[in-house]
Order: sequence, then C-alpha cells, then structure tokens
Amino acid sequence: MERIFENRYGYFSSDGSEYVIKTPELPKPWINVVSNGKYGIVISQAGGGFSWYEHSELNRITRWHQDLVRDNWGKYFIVKDNDTGDIWSPTWMPIRRRLDFYQCRHGVGYTVFRAGFKGLFIELTVFVPFNKNVEVWYFKFLNESGEVKNVSLYSYLEWCLGVSADLHREFYKCFIRTEFLREMNALIATKRLWEIDHTNGRWNSDYPFIAYHGCSEEVDSFECDKESFLGNYGSLSAPKEIMRGGKLGGHCGDGYDPIASLCKNIRIDPGKERKISFFIGIEGKLEGVREALKYFADSKVVEKELEETKNRWNKLLNGSEVKTPDMAIDILVNRWLKYQTISSRIWGRCAYYQQSGAYGYRDQLQDSMIFLHLAPELCKNQIVLHAKHQLSTGRALQWWHSITEVGEKVNMSDTHLWLPFVVYKYVLETGDSGFLDEMIPYYDKPDMVESIYEHCCRAIDITLSDTDKDGLPFIQSGDWNDGMSAVGVNSKGISIWVGEFLVYILDGFLEICKMKGDRGREKRYSEAVNMLKDKINHLYWDGEWYIRAVKDNGEKIGSKGSQYGKIFLNPQSWAIISEIADNEKKEIIFRSVEKYLLKEYGPLLLAPAYKEVDGNIGYLSRYAPGVRENGGVYTHAAVWFIWALCKAKKRNLSYRVLESINPILNGMNPDRYKCEPYVTPGNIEGPESPFPGKGAWTWYTGSAQWLYSVIMEWVIGVRPAKEGLLIDPNLPDKWDKVKVKRYFRGSLYDIIITNNSKDGVVKYIEVEGKIIEGKIIPLATDNLIKVRVVI
Repeated sequence: MERIFENRYGYFSSDGSEYVIKTPELPKPWINVVSNGKYGIVISQAGGGFSWYEHSELNRITRWHQDLVRDNWGKYFIVKDNDTGDIWSPTWMPIRRRLDFYQCRHGVGYTVFRAGFKGLFIELTVFVPFNKNVEVWYFKFLNESGEVKNVSLYSYLEWCLGVSADLHREFYKCFIRTEFLREMNALIATKRLWEIDHTNGRWNSDYPFIAYHGCSEEVDSFECDKESFLGNYGSLSAPKEIMRGGKLGGHCGDGYDPIASLCKNIRIDPGKERKISFFIGIEGKLEGVREALKYFADSKVVEKELEETKNRWNKLLNGSEVKTPDMAIDILVNRWLKYQTISSRIWGRCAYYQQSGAYGYRDQLQDSMIFLHLAPELCKNQIVLHAKHQLSTGRALQWWHSITEVGEKVNMSDTHLWLPFVVYKYVLETGDSGFLDEMIPYYDKPDMVESIYEHCCRAIDITLSDTDKDGLPFIQSGDWNDGMSAVGVNSKGISIWVGEFLVYILDGFLEICKMKGDRGREKRYSEAVNMLKDKINHLYWDGEWYIRAVKDNGEKIGSKGSQYGKIFLNPQSWAIISEIADNEKKEIIFRSVEKYLLKEYGPLLLAPAYKEVDGNIGYLSRYAPGVRENGGVYTHAAVWFIWALCKAKKRNLSYRVLESINPILNGMNPDRYKCEPYVTPGNIEGPESPFPGKGAWTWYTGSAQWLYSVIMEWVIGVRPAKEGLLIDPNLPDKWDKVKVKRYFRGSLYDIIITNNSKDGVVKYIEVEGKIIEGKIIPLATDNLIKVRVVI
C-alpha cells in the first residue's frame, strides 16, 4: 500500500481515508474523536481517552484527566500469557511493553490497533455505531507462534457517571454502585447522585442512566474495586490481581472506588483466529442494556454495524469532492476537515485539549456551514437551535448546556451577529426563502415567538443601536477575540473589527430585506453600510493598516503607537472581505501583513506579542508571548486572511499562506509541529514562543469548517449566488487542472477547471456543451450538470 505524506511517526493511507501511526511514542497524543451525535469517545494512539453520552462534561461515563505528557488515563485492555506470565497491551498503554509490531489507524468513525507480541497478533477495532449508545471494542486474535496460546484478556476502566470534574473521589465514590450480571456477562454501574440538578435541594437528584461494560462471551472473573485490582500503591503497568495469579477478586456493590474489569480466558490454537467483543455503553433502563448486549453478541452483527457506520459516514462526507494537483488539499477537503467539524465540533463538542460539551452560540453556528454542501437541512436545524437560544433583546447566550439548558449571558459584541450571517449563507445556498418565516421563541421569553427573519433583524438592530457617537459598535465584554475581555467593560470601548463584520452582514442582508419586501430596513441598513465604511476609513486607518479596537479610556489597540500589538490581522482581512478598503489600501495592507505578520507557518494574529499584562485589554495579554491569541498563528483568523487574499485576487500569495497552515505539510516536521497532521490546530505558536511552529489545541477549533469553505468557495472558487452557481477560481499558477463535484439546489455539478493562461482570468464557461455568458451557471433542474471552465 502506498504511503502518503510519511513522517517518522506515521502516514496517510493511499486514498487518504486513514492516518496510520507507526509508534505509540509520539510528541503529543494523536487522537480520534468519534461521535454519532449522542454517544462519543476520545481515543489516542496509546489508548488514552474517555466516553460520554450527550454531554462530555455533564455526563462523562468514564474517568479521565488531561495529562499532556503521559496520556495515562484511558480505557485499557491487558493481555496475559498464562504459560509465560508475559503481559502486554495492544494499545501499548498501560503496560508500555515493547511490542514486536504496533500500528494505530485512525479513520472516520473508528480506530484500529494492530499489535503483535511473540507470535500472537491482535487487531482491535473501536467504533461507535450510529443510533446506538455504545462503543464496540472488537478483537481479532491470530496465533502465528506455532504453538497453543493460552491467554487472559483483561479490561480496565474507571466509572465517572456524571460531571467530569471527578477530582474529589472520596466523595463521589460514595454514590456509585456496581453489580455483576452473570446472565448478561456484564458489569453495570448506577449512581444515586447527578450534580447538575438542584431543584429539589443540593446534591439530591438521581443519575437516570445505567452504564455497562459487557462481553460477547461468558467471562471468567470480574473486579469493580480499584484498590483490589491495582493493589495499594500499585499501578496499571503491573496490576496486583493480574500479576498474582490472574483471577479477579469479584468485588462489587457500594463503597468501593468503582472500576470495571472483566477477564476472559482464551485458547488459540496455532494458525487459528478468535473473535471477541467488549462493550461500554449507557441506557435508561436495564432492559435496554440487555437488548444491546444480546444484539451485539454475534461477531457478524458487529462486522455489519462497523460496515454500516463506515457507509453512513461516507455517504455524509461524499456530498462534495475535489481533485487538485495538491494531494494534501484533496485529503483535507474530501474527508478530514468535514469529519473534524462534524464529529468533534458539532456532534461531540469535545476533544483532547477541550471538553466543552456546551454549544457555543457563535461556534457551532459557524461550524454548521459545513453542512451546506453536504446536507443543508442539518445546517437549518442548527440555525433553529441557536435561534431558540437568542434573547429577546437581540443578543444571545454566549453558550449553553444541552442537558440543563443553562447558559451564560454575556454582552459580547459579535456573538448574536453570527445568526444573520449564517442565515444569509443558508438562504444563498439553498434558495429556501420560506425558512425566513419559520417561527421561533426566544430563550428568555418563550411565549414571545417571531420569525427567523425578525430574530436576525433584532441581532442587527441591537448592534446598530449600541454604538459610540460615530456609529462604531461598542465591544462590551469582547468580540470574536474573547481575550479582549476588558477593552469595553465600561461600555465605552469599541471594536473596529465588529464594525467591519457588521458591514459584511448588512451588505448580504440587504438582499434578504428585498425578499421580505422590508423597504424600511433595506434603506436603513444600506445607509448604515455607507456610514460605517466612511467612519472606519476616516477614523481608524492608521496609515499602513486598520486599527483593531479602542479601549474604554480612548487608547487605540493595534496602532503604530502601541508598544505591543501594533498590528492585528483580523481588521486587515475583514476590511478587504467587507470591501471597506479601496485598492490602494489593500496593497498597503498586504505589504504590512507580509512585513510584520506572515511567517513560514502562517500569519500571526498580532505583533509584537504582549510581554506585559495590560489590564485594560484582558486575558489576551496574560497569555505567554507567542501563544494562542497573543502573537501566535490563530488558524481561524489565518483562514480569513486567505479569503481576503482570494477576494483581492492575490492567487499565489493566498496559496502560499494556505500551504503555510496546512497541517499535513506542517506535519512533515513532526518534532517541531508535534500535533496531529490530519486535523487543524486551534493555533500554531509564534516567534516569541520557545516553540515557534508548534501546533496546539487540535480538533476542537472552528478553523476546520472555515478552511474547507474557503478552499471550496474562494481558492477553487465555486460558490453560491442568488442566480445560480458562481465560478470564480483563484488557482495558483502551479495548478493546471481542478475537478469539483458538489451538490447545489438538488443538482450534482461535475466541474472541470483548466488553468491554461496562468493569469487567473476565466476565458469561458461551458455548461452541458454550451458556452454561457458571465461566470454564473444559471439554476437548472437536471440531476447532473457537467461544467467546463477554461482560464
């Protein structure tokens, strides 16, 4: 099999569908986030990770604590050779024995471990089926030793059952009861406390679920007490009960430090294979546990469910496809960016470096745009969900928990504006103007029900009314950059970036107003656009770039006069995206960004980094220099800069920046980059960090959706317009041909773009053999539409 983008630790499979890890000893944990929208797991290349149901923080099933160095919390399996006494683990951890063979393959919806020790080989597939509250650990043993293998297979996990901050174990263990059900070959765990509900007094609510850990075959022994299993001061690398004979003690009930361990003795003849499955899951009633275990007991059912899981994922992700001369782009766009956004950001709302569990109002709204090319109704559903968490003032919750519906009311200046932004994108993609009339209640006034259109207008209107004397929006508790948390606490500071963002929204929403026949708002919004453009250009152009914000005390942020943070990336990008900057200013901006911000690993969010805390800015200045928003490459914002470059027709520079932040290419220097090469990081550390070029905060970042969308709609240049599908490529000179397949308003478009002249100018577009005028393919009803574009 061909190995693609191989580094010293791993490589992509020939079709890019899997990332294959060659050694468990990596610079950082390289993980998979597998979620079906309800049940989810995080699993690392060493077996570290945890499980949850519906909410990774409020309903954590298994215990886990983040250790960036040791990655030593997980759900593990240990193999013991009963003839030699050797013990080892197919995931390497927790035994950490040097294996004869090791491989971890992260795929879409599953992870596979392959390990071998002294002639015994194990293939362990871990996956989460769709529409079921369970994870399956499917073992295939193959004996190639030439002699009989008598082994025992032990599982190990620690129960959490509720809020994840299970640090006070002496307290929380008092509420958990474990029980072994022989007829089910399973351990179950219940809890008499769920910490999230205080309506009937504090610490007085039942945990309404039954967690279970079962086996497809009759088990030989079990243990539910951590101390008995490990031994006092013992460790998972040499558990007492395994080392001293192997039969587990059979403790269960109340009062223990609750774990789940099952033991199955297995005989494997030479050249033979054995299959066995273990399960971790959760149900509301015991009958549900019984039905799940009975259903999955047959290995043929497990294999059928695994295949169905892969097929479901493929069907969802295959709604769009590209083939470019850059295989790294193809791998990201066709699979991994979509998977990262859906499984981790939207469905799981969880990863290794952040286990939020909550819905971020602005976060998952932006993420949901990934569905526009794949399944637009899922984007629509997300919009409705967020509209229900908008306040009647027009503002919105910053975030909320799905189980409790408890959220945070913070006066961020941009959060609520993402509703009209995404609604506009949805209507543009689908043509579904009727959606604007759907009636949705408000979070704080459930009896107050208004249309999606009015929800959007309230978000816009509250921003237009909450401004300084020049009409620039107050920044309040912050904007997109949460770290600017003190700039406007006294309601005087303003955000130039929000002004630019608002211009873009208003420009797009004018068309929505026309659809609704709302001439009054159309006129008012148009006047606001002109006013904001004028004020930003005359008041906040600093000669070589746009200023970022103004503090409560009137001091400018992102100005030549600033000691730190002289130039910020976002106001430059959005001045171009929102068409505030004229051509002369655009050229000056690009020169400034190249001079001060652009590095080999991407454009910095600001420079120079803050080296002293500024209490009038907020926690942005409290980060270490060069880390995250304080002078690092913030991938989300870096992608917006690529968008701006494409809009300005800087084709080759946009591609250069795209290459600089591409995780696959950065992963070719894995000891510098450190994190997973197959998903985007939240940030890459900047030059003032001790580790410039190091990626961090992978998986749980909104940059994945944005990178996908900007590549598809601005680099390749196929994006929706009111009249049809716009073809406006910004291909680098080195690309000779691009193929695109994507659905648009019920039709599949098969597009081939040939880049002959290298000047970026579209010579002609041919649709079904006929040359059309302009660059917009008119709407059609055909199932398949073939398009040829020549540059």
